[in-house]
Amino acid sequence: VLSPGTFDTILLVDTAETSGAGSPDDETISELTATGVKFEVRHLKVGDFMWICRSKFSPIELVLPFIVERKRLDDLSKSIMDGRFHEQKFRLKKCGVYNVIYLIENTGGQKFGIPVSSLHQAIVNTMVSDEFTIKMTTNHCESMIYLATITAMLTNMFRNKVLFSCKKSEWSLDIMDDTVFLLTFKTFISGMGKTRNFKTKEMFIKQLVQLHGLSADKAWAIANLYATPAALISALNSSSAPGELLSNVRYGVLNRRIGPVISGQLYKFYTELNLK
Repeated sequence: VLSPGTFDTILLVDTAETSGAGSPDDETISELTATGVKFEVRHLKVGDFMWICRSKFSPIELVLPFIVERKRLDDLSKSIMDGRFHEQKFRLKKCGVYNVIYLIENTGGQKFGIPVSSLHQAIVNTMVSDEFTIKMTTNHCESMIYLATITAMLTNMFRNKVLFSCKKSEWSLDIMDDTVFLLTFKTFISGMGKTRNFKTKEMFIKQLVQLHGLSADKAWAIANLYATPAALISALNSSSAPGELLSNVRYGVLNRRIGPVISGQLYKFYTELNLK
């Protein structure tokens, strides 16, 4: 239990967001230090930034239900093209933190591998379909100021609350109550590293992305039509042209076709008994 006045609100920064070793010359560290907020760099298994309430008198750390994924607009474009975009959103949605913020830096003058309209559509889909909060900034410094502002807001929001540690299933959805139930950081991180009970569709997607040429985008598109391997195999067996069944399936913000090569590979993979 953490009572009012017995804890601090700390911004956690993933090590990948810094140049390493916590150098004061690092852009992220120097800009956050200038804001005066309390922060700490450590390895996060999901997200780039998150917040904890840390006891002043014991090692207890409780995770606040807010997490941030930061992307430059050009990196967002690359992640859409190589499939990381949907994979990262999938992990964010499954981590249990229900307030997800996508922090996007548009510094101008960037070159993209996909049309700007497709980028904007992906951002809108992330806001509407995934129900993530979207925050656009114009540079790295503005992003760090935004994180400092959120840190100050969360500090004020939780400073007079009584915080209890809990199981993941008991994590408070109503953070406006005077009493809030939160996961310990240790439980949160250990849960990210363990095999959990996935739904069949999720396991199917994870299986598909292991195959050569199958990006997360393509896997999502296939699984949306055939939610299980059994459903896909049944469709392949009943098709008059099974090798081409998936050729015209559209995927990603560019609405591209999966094509005959991958369709044929999947047909062989899921129907041939003696795979080499």
